[in-house]
Amino acid sequence: MIQKIRVCIWDEDNSSRAGMLRVLQNLEQYQIIEYHDGSGGIGNLESLRPQALLVDVDYTIAQPEKLIPQLRKAMPGLKLVALGKRWDENARARYEEMGFDAMLLKPVDVESFQRALEAAFAVKARLGNNCQVLSFFSPKGKSGRTTLIVNLALALARVSGEKVGIIDAETNFADMDAFLNLNPRSTIVEALRDLNYLTSGTLEKYFEEVSDRVFVLCGAKTPQQAAFVEPEGLTKLLEMARPSFRYLLVDLAPGFNAISIAAAEASEKVYLTTMADGTFEMKHLQRAMEIFRSLDNWQQRLGCVITRMTPDVRRAKELEEEIGCPVTLIPNEYLLCSIAANNGRMAVDIGSGSLLTQQIDRMAFAIHGEGR
Repeated sequence: MIQKIRVCIWDEDNSSRAGMLRVLQNLEQYQIIEYHDGSGGIGNLESLRPQALLVDVDYTIAQPEKLIPQLRKAMPGLKLVALGKRWDENARARYEEMGFDAMLLKPVDVESFQRALEAAFAVKARLGNNCQVLSFFSPKGKSGRTTLIVNLALALARVSGEKVGIIDAETNFADMDAFLNLNPRSTIVEALRDLNYLTSGTLEKYFEEVSDRVFVLCGAKTPQQAAFVEPEGLTKLLEMARPSFRYLLVDLAPGFNAISIAAAEASEKVYLTTMADGTFEMKHLQRAMEIFRSLDNWQQRLGCVITRMTPDVRRAKELEEEIGCPVTLIPNEYLLCSIAANNGRMAVDIGSGSLLTQQIDRMAFAIHGEGR
């Protein structure tokens, strides 16, 4: 069954609105819904869960420059199309500056409607175009990914001052909820199940709060439930979550599978994580590098984090030459992490005195500096 895109028409002119509904009602790709509110406000528009909104700018809204920020805040991923009876280059530039993704001339016909929607969806969500998706992959388990991801998320939130999201896409035994001592109301399974009915704003409700700026979408509670996590759904989930966060950190199951490959392709950066434990780990890492080199711009997109290794600039450079990508060394602070976990806190919340927190802070500063 084709999943239809929900397109809402907001036009207070009953005749005009009815005419557009008649023209567009038989399009298979779109579900056309209508909205009108005599007060000129967005009212219950969010409850309709539109993915695109056609707004009459001639008569329906008096001050679009004030309305657009309200719409963007309430529904960050919404695509906005301005409807008008006459357009020229000055009007087009003005409405683009206000924040519309496309323009559509009345009276509307099927061809012009489809062109406008295609143009709107080709534009990245304006609140999400700075979001960086960072995926964390390990060739084998026991690499310290969860510890790294949570502490890095907290550090990135502190460095950037913006919201950071974590998505636990581990399909074997997801443990982010246990690590954070959470009892999540919803998991990635429910989010994917409901995805076609969500907007970026409503998707946020599936995330659990870790701190005032860090939120986590917990993983499936059992491996059987994880079977519902599929590559296409995860890719859509990442795109929908982008407008809500400055950074999205994705925890992936060890080893190569369709999920890890899809996440890597959808990410700005992929970090291969491994624990320093002899030559076998390095061989696994080099094999993984060979596979990830198929990514576009892989030189800019790949990084490596080696845990349980004392930071040393010279050693890091040697490993970069050996592996073929930038390397970050994270020291072994097992006792510190154990105390933090037992106290229900994350290691970076204890303070900046440990070598572990210092290295993670350096990594956060480097990531934030690259993304600016």
